[in-house]
Amino acid sequence: MIISIIGLGLIGGSFALDLKKNYPDWVIQGFDVSAENLQYALIKRIIEKEVSVKQAIKSSDIIFLAAPVDQIILMLPEILGKNTNQIIVDFGSTKKHIADAVKTSPFRRNYIAAHPMAGTEFSGPQAADVNLFEGKFCIICDKELSHNPYLDTVEAIFRKLKIGVEYLSSSDHDHALAYLSHLSHVSSFALANSIFSDKSFLDDNIKLSGGGLLSTIRLANSNATMWIPILLQNSENVIHALDEYIDNLCKIRTLIQHNDTLNLGEFIHHANYAYRKYNLRNPKIITNEN
Repeated sequence: MIISIIGLGLIGGSFALDLKKNYPDWVIQGFDVSAENLQYALIKRIIEKEVSVKQAIKSSDIIFLAAPVDQIILMLPEILGKNTNQIIVDFGSTKKHIADAVKTSPFRRNYIAAHPMAGTEFSGPQAADVNLFEGKFCIICDKELSHNPYLDTVEAIFRKLKIGVEYLSSSDHDHALAYLSHLSHVSSFALANSIFSDKSFLDDNIKLSGGGLLSTIRLANSNATMWIPILLQNSENVIHALDEYIDNLCKIRTLIQHNDTLNLGEFIHHANYAYRKYNLRNPKIITNEN
């Protein structure tokens, strides 16, 4: 099997390492628009061979698109169907706009819309981790539009890599991820800016901060090149989630302002319950679901 991975950042690089570990006889080749990333991936043997996108189309059994979503939405229509027996899988963190870009393609069944729920706040092949996907889930969207044998092939790879599979429509995926992932990144960006923007007295006393601060702004280190197109492609859902979040911020602000001990306690207890309910359903809390 010849696999090409387009985009050799954290996700693409980690996936390449995991494939090499579990399928040592397969050829894992790759491409990245960053010459630095590509060179690093070759030197560290994350991939075995550099290919252009055109070469990947000609030579690969499966192409995995692990680039930022604005690049995926441009590449996918150009790649899909050029090799009629080839499977194309995208790993984008949004799905509706990407899937819509090829919904009328006669080769739509060759395409599998996937989103592995794994990542960290670090980026680039330098952060690649062979164990990144183990025990995590991959969401496959609109599975009924993909050719069953192709779907079986890709799911078999995920199972081999110990990745669970869940199914959603692309619309439901984007709605859910706005709350389950995208909002947490936006709030972390905003929180980091609120705390550290032009506040030299806080900079001078940063050593006094506890672990809670780090845990709440960790995602602020996430890569802007990846996150700007995610937020813009899923803007409607993200804005709706933000509106609800802002409403809750306004509620707790009002409770504090009015010294409302009773309702402030209820607000916090409700949050306690929400956290425990989440942790019960997902005891292995996903690190930075992208």
